[in-house]
Amino acid sequence: MYFAKNVKYLRKSAGLTQADIARRFNYNAFSTVQKWEAGENTPTLNVAQRLAKMFGVTLDDMANIDLEEAGIKPFHQKSDVMDMADEIIRRPDLFILVEAAKKADPRDVLLTIDLLNRLNSAQDQAPAQTAEPAAQTQAKAE
Repeated sequence: MYFAKNVKYLRKSAGLTQADIARRFNYNAFSTVQKWEAGENTPTLNVAQRLAKMFGVTLDDMANIDLEEAGIKPFHQKSDVMDMADEIIRRPDLFILVEAAKKADPRDVLLTIDLLNRLNSAQDQAPAQTAEPAAQTQAKAE
């Protein structure tokens, strides 16, 4: 098993600290990552898969190949890009927008972005109000 060695190699090759990895995976302390690298503990399967994906390697390779000896360099995705991807996956409404944008004409995407920016700008300038949820407003109307 090369998992522990590879976590350390990939992390260092990407110029990240144990604290950087801990923050990325919402751990309170870098000691969690330290234990992975020492082989004292292993992450959950989900976290291990996300870790491998972050570095652009397969989980199988992380576990079974000495990546340093094989000369495999990590492809490190910026954490802000990964955070955005995670957010899109967690929120069905954002996922739907991304899927729709992939099929849309680029001019329509630009118009949509402009519209959303204007809506956000208008919300920032509007006085603070408590908005009733749409369901409550509809129930009052009936």
